[in-house]
Amino acid sequence: MITRSRSIWMLAAIALLTVLIYWPGLRGGYLFDDFPNIVDNSALHITQLDYASLRTAALASPSSELKRPLAYLSFGINEYFTGLAPWPMKAVNLIIHLLNALLVYALVATLLRLSPPSGAGEDAKHNSRLLALAVTAAWALAPINLTSVLYVVQRMESLCNLFVLAGLWAYLHGRERQLVGRNGWWWIAAGLFGATGLGLLSKESAALLPLYAMLAEWALLRCRCADPRSARLLAGLHWTMLALGIVVAMLVLPRYFGPDAYVFRPFTLWQRLLTEPRVLWSYIDWTLLPNLNRLGFYYDDYPISTALWQPPTTLFALIGLVLLAALAFALRTRIALASLGIAWFFAGHLLTATVFPLELVFEHRNYFSSVGLILAVFSIGSWFAARMPSRRILSAVALAWVAWSGFVTALRVQEWQHPVRLAASLASKQPNSPRTQYELGRTYLVISNYDPNSPFTAASRRVLEHAASLPNASPLAEQALLIQSGHLGLAPDPSWWTRIDAKMRQRQLGPQEIQSLYTLTQCVIQKACAFPRERMQELLQSALAHPQPSVEAMAIYANYAINVLQDRVLALKLGQECVRLAPRDAQYRRNLIVLLGVNGQQQEARSEFAHLTAIDGPVAANAWAMRTVPWLLRSH
Repeated sequence: MITRSRSIWMLAAIALLTVLIYWPGLRGGYLFDDFPNIVDNSALHITQLDYASLRTAALASPSSELKRPLAYLSFGINEYFTGLAPWPMKAVNLIIHLLNALLVYALVATLLRLSPPSGAGEDAKHNSRLLALAVTAAWALAPINLTSVLYVVQRMESLCNLFVLAGLWAYLHGRERQLVGRNGWWWIAAGLFGATGLGLLSKESAALLPLYAMLAEWALLRCRCADPRSARLLAGLHWTMLALGIVVAMLVLPRYFGPDAYVFRPFTLWQRLLTEPRVLWSYIDWTLLPNLNRLGFYYDDYPISTALWQPPTTLFALIGLVLLAALAFALRTRIALASLGIAWFFAGHLLTATVFPLELVFEHRNYFSSVGLILAVFSIGSWFAARMPSRRILSAVALAWVAWSGFVTALRVQEWQHPVRLAASLASKQPNSPRTQYELGRTYLVISNYDPNSPFTAASRRVLEHAASLPNASPLAEQALLIQSGHLGLAPDPSWWTRIDAKMRQRQLGPQEIQSLYTLTQCVIQKACAFPRERMQELLQSALAHPQPSVEAMAIYANYAINVLQDRVLALKLGQECVRLAPRDAQYRRNLIVLLGVNGQQQEARSEFAHLTAIDGPVAANAWAMRTVPWLLRSH
């Protein structure tokens, strides 16, 4: 019999097992978006815990419009105490994952209390606690959730869902109180509004929390309250939130239907909408039938659907999702929790699998959705078990499934515990993925330490050449080849310059193009590479030769102009254009103030500093000026 005290011990055992499985992976390194967001993000590298430094760190996101300040503040504080070593960063991620596992248990246990009992008295409590523990163990050990732990930057996802799970539990706890005639409004308000607000400070997907609560009402609670007045108020609240959501969608979505929304993606809106049903089935496969050989990291080689029959699985995937949605509706009166779990899976992908021009596939997008899938499977299994003469077979299957998930996660952790092992493993699984091949070549390049006699030097060049030749490859491979030649003092292959220049012209600049430009210019500025100036200027001009020029590329060009070309006029012109295109970005305003000072235009610099103060606040602006341009404060 699973008593309350025994369930606590079993939760502790699940947590301990999760730590033991993940522990070797904490020794791994940084990966992909970790570099621009954390490692190379100087705003996060704070030296004191004063207001100005913490504010700068909180607003350090290089990509999100909402800045995700709580997640970035946690990165900054992490870096302050432990430096840039990846181990402590990953350890904090693991702690967040363990807290989320406890919240999953609390959430599922609350849902089970709100559901029709599968038995009577202590037997019902035993079944509920056992089911909640099974869902928690399966979710904590699910291989698809590994990237939200060991991929450092995706603390944004796990931290966001810390508030989502806590908010859902608070909401359901409030509803539980209302069902017995007690006041639950404070809990409901804290869950729907407080937790959503905090979650949004980590990642935008927290905006789905009210929808998850609505689906709990639809599948399970149906706005029932002991007090009819509270029931009417609750229904009105949910209808109001739904109406507000529709209004926000109508205001936001049209921008993603325009001709320029997908200019920086290798697919169109229509192709994305056709491909995502297949992606969702891949997520279901990876969650419920995990296979080490199918679990990678970069999925830039995922086949794009161009029509309903190209590939043929596109149409079958669409039909399958319709049938899955119909199953959720049909189960609503029989197995309400299974219906809710399927609905949560769909809702969890509302932002990432629809019209927004995001990349097609990322595992961490399932961090919450996997709760729904696992809840649905175990609820269906529990329903069948209650109607079978012996539950041992289903219990054995469930235990084997959890054990297999933990085993696959342990194998993945072994891959992730060393950068070389991870890069080699990913490259062997996905030989046609430009990113996996580039990452392997880059890893070999780092190991070689630019030693011409190292066997990794030739291996790096060979892999990078292959990566550069793959369809839809970014300029990263050519950039790495140029950096290697620069450090070795060798003449680069002219085709590298030709190809990287063509790639800069042919596609709207995204993060990988920006990273390539930044790395090449920094190598020259730091005098580690002696690239021809005419080649570098051609490349920078190609990067700006787009109808919508990149502000980041302009800032990089300005930095190159002032530090390498010694062209203060060009640098100032580019700096002014950056501020014109992004007037609310404090960093571009700071760059312009420095350039104005270099050009002797101190009055104009003071004027820009007034704008910076309005954007950044007087404390942060003065602290930056004191460190960077103290003459501005004296003259001011």
